[in-house]
Amino acid sequence: MTDDATPAGQSADHLSTAFLEIITAGAQCDDSLEPVRALLRSTRRLLRADGAGVFLADTEDRLRVVAVTSAAVGRLEATELACGRGPCVESHRRAVPVAYPDAEVADPRWPGLGPAIRATGARAVHAIPMLGGRRRPIGVLHLFHIEPGLLDEKTITMAGALAGAAAHTVGHRDALRCSRLRIKHLETALASRVIIEQAKGMLAVRWRISPDAAFARLRQLARDTNQNLHELAGDIVAGTFQPAAGVDGPEPGQDP
Repeated sequence: MTDDATPAGQSADHLSTAFLEIITAGAQCDDSLEPVRALLRSTRRLLRADGAGVFLADTEDRLRVVAVTSAAVGRLEATELACGRGPCVESHRRAVPVAYPDAEVADPRWPGLGPAIRATGARAVHAIPMLGGRRRPIGVLHLFHIEPGLLDEKTITMAGALAGAAAHTVGHRDALRCSRLRIKHLETALASRVIIEQAKGMLAVRWRISPDAAFARLRQLARDTNQNLHELAGDIVAGTFQPAAGVDGPEPGQDP
């Protein structure tokens, strides 16, 4: 790359501002991809990239394109995913930066990829892994430059730091979302159990049987009426369950 394509003249303040923008994007916005968009904005300002895109891995570690600066970039990234080869795929697999420095020169690692890169208007692409907790790769930052050549070490380091900030922010949001979902599931399960316990107690009193026997009869009623146990318990507690003939519980003093 030429000297004016590197961030050598950028101040530490500009870099700090970029980190702050990426981190606060995750805290201030409900959109989980806003940190990624902030990352793309930073690559244009600080890394002088002519285009960029971001892949994120799903729960099965399959890369998905989540943000691009142009449709042409998106088409190239889709091409890489479709063939399962290319700088981004290798960068994610190895968790290291990978480059295609000149699309005019055929690269034996990825036959035919050069023309796809040139179709974006770029000559060089660099893939920077997005490393989350314990340096686990969760995605890839894809940088496009019109001029051919390799990025210098300082730029690679800066790109990795920005990508890491976005990775940690996205990972934190995902962890928080999963935690909230688990809490919601626990609250739902607890509420369901409380309703069932209330229904069990009401049936035990009504039929003058033990709580265990009442619970067994409650489950049988759910099967007999083809209802969800929690929903049936709710109907009993609300007084809206009207058993059909022969479905009600035992007569007082009788075993269920």
